[in-house]
Amino acid sequence: MTQRDPNLVFRSRYTLKHTDGGYQFTFYCAYCDFCYTAGWIFIDSVEEARVLAEKEARLAFNGCQCCGKWVCNDHYDMQEMMCIKCMKTVETKADSKE
Repeated sequence: MTQRDPNLVFRSRYTLKHTDGGYQFTFYCAYCDFCYTAGWIFIDSVEEARVLAEKEARLAFNGCQCCGKWVCNDHYDMQEMMCIKCMKTVETKADSKE
């Protein structure tokens, strides 16, 4: 994983499991089924649990510095700090200028 912008908001699709007093979130790559399941969080508020789970999960994903999507390593260009879709757009624009 690369160095991340701490101000980049973590936004990822997720699923939620809930038991008596506990929450478990599974977060997914924006482009595939890669997922990360955070540990069980036992707290009263689902929103507080989500925030804690996001802090844990963001370490398993890369935030695109261009579009802000959170993706797995397979969909991220580590050198450019962009997702593969943004990289294709940048490359296409560069090719058209030549």
